[in-house]
Amino acid sequence: MNLNHHNDHSNSLSGPYQNSHLVIEGGSNNATAVLSHEGNHHNDFESNVDIPVSRSTKIFAMCAALNSCNLGFDIGVNTSAGQLLQDADSLALSTAQLEIFNGSLNLFAAFGALTASAISDRFGRRRGFIVAAIGFIFGVLIMTFAQSYAFLMFGRVFVGLGVGFGLAIDPIYIAEISPAKHRGRLVTWSEIALNVGILIGFSSGLIFNNIQPDSAWRLMFGMGTIMPMTMIALVVWVMPESPRWLVKEGREVEAEQILSLVYPEGYNTSAVVNEIKDAITREEAAEQSIGWGVILSPSPAYKRMLFVGLGAAIAQQLVGIDAVQYFMMYIIERTGIESRTTQSLILILLGLLKLAVIFIAGNLFDSRGRRPLICMSLIGKHVPQICVVLLVLIQF
Repeated sequence: MNLNHHNDHSNSLSGPYQNSHLVIEGGSNNATAVLSHEGNHHNDFESNVDIPVSRSTKIFAMCAALNSCNLGFDIGVNTSAGQLLQDADSLALSTAQLEIFNGSLNLFAAFGALTASAISDRFGRRRGFIVAAIGFIFGVLIMTFAQSYAFLMFGRVFVGLGVGFGLAIDPIYIAEISPAKHRGRLVTWSEIALNVGILIGFSSGLIFNNIQPDSAWRLMFGMGTIMPMTMIALVVWVMPESPRWLVKEGREVEAEQILSLVYPEGYNTSAVVNEIKDAITREEAAEQSIGWGVILSPSPAYKRMLFVGLGAAIAQQLVGIDAVQYFMMYIIERTGIESRTTQSLILILLGLLKLAVIFIAGNLFDSRGRRPLICMSLIGKHVPQICVVLLVLIQF
């Protein structure tokens, strides 16, 4: 089953503004010719085709990426506010309570992500963004005015649901609104926005540095309502619906109007709509014929795909980066730096460094490929970890 990226083995029958081209599927011994429209943007990858990223596409992608700032801000603000929650007289959380508060976000976000597909497929991507934003606002307000640990955790539930729901929609929307040639780079805007949110969260500690802990952490959490409210405004007045979702709902004229904003003037957007329809039909047929069998009884090829995909996601969490991020202030304090101002400045510096690296990686995704960047990332992780181990061994 080959639904995407036929560009690796395709030969054009005509120019990019025509309706169709030839796609060769299968291995060298069983190749078959399939006449396919270019709704999945196959010709985007051809070297003789120059499809720039339109101004509208950039605006839509930036709006969607803003949603990821919510999770980033939550990570950053909790990193800065963790000590304040323990120092504040109103709550005075224990270490165990703080650990549960920080760690529970991923649990609640998982449930939000599980419901995202069903809701966004039923009601559309735009309404999905609004649901995520409302959940986030509701949760943040509960936490901001919480007078007990129970209410703090109650608000955390809604924040986690909103974060998980929103993060599941972001990359889908950006991918469906972008030409394939630039899709990898544009989808990374979601990750960039997440780290911008972390940086803003780190900065909140510096902004409210001279305020008493009881008031500081509430103001820091309250800042979290700004971005989701902005997100709702952008959804209502700026962001269009996903062309793919519109085609699936039979609203092809609207989808073609939106695609005309994404592609250059004169591009055959009717062919794009036709290929989206074909892709949806193929996917529905595959789901009906294969179902859960591809997961429960996968072929060797699918086993490898599942192992790599799930293994990478699990390994990313097992390294414990979230725990390090949430308790960074404590780590900095253990090094002997006790000034809240200095601690916040160090956090902001680390956030800027991480953001700069993500900008570089985002611009290399489509030109260098995913695998080389993963290998470079792994090397970059191993070297400092080995250095830390050596330092510990030298000290003891």
